Amino acid sequence: MNTPKTQQANNDQRRPRVGLLYLQGFATYLSYRLLDVGYAVIRLLTAPFRYVQAQLEKQWFRFKPWLIRHKRRLIWSILALVFLSLVVGGGITLYLWREELLALALRLQRYLSGLAAHLHRRAEPVVVVATQAVEEMPVPVMPGVDGAGQ
Repeated sequence: MNTPKTQQANNDQRRPRVGLLYLQGFATYLSYRLLDVGYAVIRLLTAPFRYVQAQLEKQWFRFKPWLIRHKRRLIWSILALVFLSLVVGGGITLYLWREELLALALRLQRYLSGLAAHLHRRAEPVVVVATQAVEEMPVPVMPGVDGAGQ
């Protein structure tokens, strides 16, 4: 029996949901377009760095032979600059901390002189003289001598 209600139900079951399929396709397309926009923004923001990198790569082939020829001289120059900067920085630091360093030197000198005196006292030989022990004789207590009996 094919009633109109059954026929309508059969037609509904066979009809695909095209709207949802279009919506999923549009979401996929939009996500790819957003990724492209993000990539374009990153390329735009990194353009100066990429330009400098390209210039460096272009100049590298001229710079490399010169670097090979002068490598030892450059290394010694860098080491000399580091050493001189350490010396100058140390001198400036010592100058700025001169009062604290003087106070520290005085405290260290006092500590070392006290330590030296202590060690000198400990280093002196102790002379032990053998003596004969004298036995103490008990003093007899006499009444009235100490004034207690008066």
